[in-house]
Amino acid sequence: MSAAADPFYKKLLQEGKTFLAEGKYQDAVESFRIAEFGLLDEKEILKELYFFYSLAFLKLGKLDEALKIIKNMGPELHVDINDLKAFSIPPSIKTDAKVLQSTLFIREGIKEPDAWIKNYNFEWLFWNTLQKLEDNNFNAVKNNIKRLEKIDENDTRIFYINGILKFNKKKYKACIESLNKVVLTAMLITIDPSLRENLYYYLTLSYHYLENKEQSQKFYQKISDQATKSKLDEMIKKTKTQEKNGTIDKKK
Repeated sequence: MSAAADPFYKKLLQEGKTFLAEGKYQDAVESFRIAEFGLLDEKEILKELYFFYSLAFLKLGKLDEALKIIKNMGPELHVDINDLKAFSIPPSIKTDAKVLQSTLFIREGIKEPDAWIKNYNFEWLFWNTLQKLEDNNFNAVKNNIKRLEKIDENDTRIFYINGILKFNKKKYKACIESLNKVVLTAMLITIDPSLRENLYYYLTLSYHYLENKEQSQKFYQKISDQATKSKLDEMIKKTKTQEKNGTIDKKK
């Protein structure tokens, strides 16, 4: 934060973030409202203030108010994804922050309230579904896919989710079929690069299980995150024994 900014208003910004993390969303809104008054000349701080301010309104279910705040993050502040990455996000609102980040960069969605809310609802459901996948709640995943299709059946992230679901059911050919529909738009599926890494992770493993070494290596090389590669190396090593014993069904 700028050293020139009034400490009183800087403190209010921090208090608002604390309230937000604690689930005290109305208190957060009040803190951010007063902080904004004293920080209007601090453009770098305003980026952070408006992000958390809009998030507080979203948590209160006041999407119209959130949109008004987001519009303040327009061309004058020159907000980009690197600004948002620099913010310290409390774990309790991490998923909500990802939803808002994704929504912010769908510029068409910011022009019209109805379209923006539609995009926000898709983002929220998308991230919620990823959490259901991690929890192995596959029935909930299937129900969420139907809901996502009703919002926007052309969004390729639906194929992303469906591909991972097929992988978890050991349907590797079906997994590849779904994920290959995402590959051409991999740079667009989300602002979160970890999902792009996971896309290549599941394609690498699926082709590996189907003994297509060439394609498996092709997607392995696309992975830039070393932690993901290390995890993949362990999985491939671990499954060699399974392959020898015939416990992986290569017809799937």
